[in-house]
Amino acid sequence: YIYRSILTAGRKYKFTAYMRAASGTPTVYLGDTAMSAKTISTSYTQYSSYWAASVTNFGIYRASATSNSIYIDDVTVESLGPVRIAGVASTNSSNANFAAQLNGTNQYLQRAADSATSLNVGTGDFSIFGSFYLDKVPASSNYYTLFYKGAGSDATAGYWIYLNNSKLVARFTDGTGTRAIATGTTTLTAASWYNFAIDFNRGGNMVVWLNNTSDATASISDKTGNADSNYAFQVGADGSADYFPGRIDNIGFIKRTLTDTEKSQIYNGGKSLKYSELPDSVKNDSALKGFWDLDEKSGTRYDST
Repeated sequence: YIYRSILTAGRKYKFTAYMRAASGTPTVYLGDTAMSAKTISTSYTQYSSYWAASVTNFGIYRASATSNSIYIDDVTVESLGPVRIAGVASTNSSNANFAAQLNGTNQYLQRAADSATSLNVGTGDFSIFGSFYLDKVPASSNYYTLFYKGAGSDATAGYWIYLNNSKLVARFTDGTGTRAIATGTTTLTAASWYNFAIDFNRGGNMVVWLNNTSDATASISDKTGNADSNYAFQVGADGSADYFPGRIDNIGFIKRTLTDTEKSQIYNGGKSLKYSELPDSVKNDSALKGFWDLDEKSGTRYDST
C-alpha cells in the first residue's frame, strides 16, 4: 500500500494509521513485514505499532486477503529516540535512552519516606515493573535489591523485590503475620537484560513475571491488613545494605494489577518501554503513581507521571 525510505536504522519508532477494510478481515503489516500483522475491521480504527528499525524503509504492506480493498488515513511516524544499547549506562553519556548504573557497593536511588506516600499500597492491589541488567549474579548468601519499601521482617509491612541465589524474589506482608515469598525458577545470568513485572493481587496471589512469563506465585489472600510503610522507596538497596550491581531501567508503579495484554506490551519483545511508549491504558491511568525512565546522566532521576 505505502512504501517510503524515511527511517534511520538504530532508532525506535511509533507508527499509527487509521484503517478499515471494505469487507472481510484482511491483515496488514504496519511498519515492516518483520512485525506482527494487524487484523483490519470494516470500521475505521486507529492501529499502532512500535519498532526498533534495522532498515530505512517504512511501509504498510498486505499480509493476507490481498484482493480486499483497505482504506488508509492519517498515517504518522514518530521517532522515539535511539534504541538502548546494553552496557551503556547513564553515567557514561549525556541524557538519552540509557539506564541507571549502580556499583553494587554503596549506590542506590531513593524517594524519601515523606514524599513516597503515593507508593504506599494500603489494602489495595498494585504492580511494579521494569528492566534490569546484572553485572554479576548473587550467591545463596547474597541479596541484590531491586526495590525496597518494608517487608524486611514479618512485623514490617511493605514489599521487597530482590535477587538471591540467581533467582528473582518478591516478598510482601501487611505486618500481621509471616511474609509471603515468591521465588522464581529461572536461573539469571550476568550481562543479560531482563524485563519483570510483579503483580500483587490482595485477594489472590503475588505473581512474579520474568520476560513476560509467570516465574513464581505465592498466595497473599490472607494479608488483608494495611500494608503502608514509613520506609523510603529505594531502588538498588534496602536501607544501607544488599546493593544491586548493574543497571535498572524504565521502572513503573501502578496501584492495580497489570493485565496480561499490558504486560506483553510493556515487555515489547525484550525491549522495555519508556514512559512515552507505554500503552495508553497504563500511561493515562491515574493509578500509575510513578514511572522513571532513568535516562538522566546524573543527579535527580525524574518521575514522568
